[in-house]
Amino acid sequence: MIVRCISTLFRAAKKRLALLALISMFFVPGQANAFALDSLFDYIYRDFDFLPQYHLTTDIFMFFNHKDSVFRQRYYLETNTNLELELLAFRDIVYSVWCFEFQTGMGQTPGNVVFDPMDINFGIVPAFEVRLQPLNIQAGLNHHCYHEIDRKDFPTVYLNKLFVAAGSKNMRLSDYFALLNQKDGWTVRNRISWYAAWSYYMRKFFGLVSETSINGINKNLLDVTIDARYAFYQRRSWILNLHAITAIGYWKSLQSEPQDDGAYWRLDLGLESNFRRGGKGGMIFLNVTLDDLPKYQGYPRFSKDRLLQLGVRFFI
Repeated sequence: MIVRCISTLFRAAKKRLALLALISMFFVPGQANAFALDSLFDYIYRDFDFLPQYHLTTDIFMFFNHKDSVFRQRYYLETNTNLELELLAFRDIVYSVWCFEFQTGMGQTPGNVVFDPMDINFGIVPAFEVRLQPLNIQAGLNHHCYHEIDRKDFPTVYLNKLFVAAGSKNMRLSDYFALLNQKDGWTVRNRISWYAAWSYYMRKFFGLVSETSINGINKNLLDVTIDARYAFYQRRSWILNLHAITAIGYWKSLQSEPQDDGAYWRLDLGLESNFRRGGKGGMIFLNVTLDDLPKYQGYPRFSKDRLLQLGVRFFI
């Protein structure tokens, strides 16, 4: 009987000591406390990865084949820079992706002014991306604003559009050429990349925000865009591929204008000659644009119809 009582007291003491030791790991300063906190943070954040990767693309190109004097004055050079940051990843499946886009257009005005800045375009595109085994899926918001430089021929245009999209695993330029340059990477699956998006341009938000805060003189209402590449030739580090971007949409007249709604479209066709080694790449490209876009104040402000573009692009 005495032995049984001693054994019971011993077991109870062991449980209390274990509980006391566990509490002391959190509340008593020292190495044990630090170890417990580190373990707790590791448990919480082990499924997350902060700033896992970024992608940068920049280009500069010249315009040719101007169809009239207005195009010749406004389209001489253009530069584009796109910075895409992967801010947060959850289990390498769900990503918070932010893309920052900057575009500057330069023209040639009378008086032999070369490289005369004409307009600038800013874009911020936050999105969630789910990376599945066969493809990537995105959903997000695209905000763009178009400003003139040193002139006031047209008012500022800005837009906010919601979009859903899907793309191949190599839809990003850096991923596309990284796979093609791998050993045994020249496969049909790797040679094709695609990205398709459906967008809705917001003009209202349940009456909570004024319409002028959401849409600024933007006529587009919805569109579908498809971006595709196909590599058809490779020699050492050189790769030749075709590139096509097409957009088909519907536009609606603004309240201050007579109703003249309709469809619009744009098609970009190009040939790209790429050189890539390591983690960086570059290309020379030739592109032609055909479009039928809505006019602003009777002027094809965003049209580049029949313009040829020759330039260089770099990406990482």
